[in-house]
Amino acid sequence: MHTFLRDFTLPAAFAGFVTFLIGISVSSVLVIQAAQILGATTSQITSWFWALGIGIGASGLFLSWKFKYPVATSWSTAGLALIIATGSGYSLHEAIGAFLLCGVLTALLGFLGIFEKVLAHIPQSLT
Repeated sequence: MHTFLRDFTLPAAFAGFVTFLIGISVSSVLVIQAAQILGATTSQITSWFWALGIGIGASGLFLSWKFKYPVATSWSTAGLALIIATGSGYSLHEAIGAFLLCGVLTALLGFLGIFEKVLAHIPQSLT
């Protein structure tokens, strides 16, 4: 905790806030549209933004502290576009389950080093 307090500065906090504000405002319309396509209510959409804000903020704060380098995390804009294009046939609960499963699988592939091994076989100019 002492290291965190020593590294914490007003310019760093302001830069983090601006990064968060830009990140959340750029594709927030896509989040709202995707949620509406899946049948989410206004209160559910509001809770999504709270969850996204807390998740993005906490993960960015933790990763920046761990690696001693500014790290910004965000949601998947490509995933939102996919929901908007194809989501009308699915319920909100099915979409949330699919996103959770994809997130867990992506994390496992990354933590186990499988993703890195697969990328080694793809030419770097394509990755």
